[in-house]
Amino acid sequence: MLGKHASAELRSQYLPLMDSQLCVGVGFSQLRRSGPPICRATKVVGGYQISGQVPWITGFGYFDEYVLGASLDDGCAVFGLVPLMDCEGQVLSQPMELTAMQAACTVTAELKNYFLTDEKVAFVKPPDWMRANDAFNVTLQGHFAIGCAKAGVDIVRTNAEKKGSEFLANSAERLWTEIESCRHQLVETQQDFKEETTQKRLELRAWAIELMMRCAHAGVVSSSGAANYAEHPAGRVLREAIVFSVSAQTGAIMECTLNRLVR
Repeated sequence: MLGKHASAELRSQYLPLMDSQLCVGVGFSQLRRSGPPICRATKVVGGYQISGQVPWITGFGYFDEYVLGASLDDGCAVFGLVPLMDCEGQVLSQPMELTAMQAACTVTAELKNYFLTDEKVAFVKPPDWMRANDAFNVTLQGHFAIGCAKAGVDIVRTNAEKKGSEFLANSAERLWTEIESCRHQLVETQQDFKEETTQKRLELRAWAIELMMRCAHAGVVSSSGAANYAEHPAGRVLREAIVFSVSAQTGAIMECTLNRLVR
């Protein structure tokens, strides 16, 4: 995002350091929410005043800063770099207790008249930019689901070898074939820049999510009672499937996923 949209000054300041010296996270999922904005920005002399809530920032203790997204009164959104720590105008929560990926240390931020200086403003985007960007990139998050699906199939394959089970091995191969088909279509559709393919992207994303959950569930079923151990990989993969079912979710993705689940 910084390389593509930020000013030349910010790019030269940040990008050379981000290979190893500086880590930057994101905090703008709130811009996808319907209804009144929960994080607002007001233009003032020398920058913006930010007030509201950022409900999801991953990487506390790892990342130095994060890209904040806040809504302006005209519907535009300002994105700027904010320290990922308590500071004047910002208070962070303790890391959340999550079902999966607890180690990522996700926090919320409460901002009250936080002053984002012009020097830290990365870019300002027009109204509806987030929706349009999500519509184009809807399949990108599908690749996380594909990786999680493959992890589920790996568990089925391991169990097939342990138990010498032909039907488990056959099940794993059938799921793997479907994964490869879905993955190929995700890549192919992502390379097609035509706007009218948005519905196809939505359907592929929903397929990837449903397929991931079936593969994760297959890992559980093939592991029998052992899957219920807290440290068993089948349970971990199933929990991670929850994350990839809702990552970067929009109303359209939710609708298309549920339509597939109840078909």
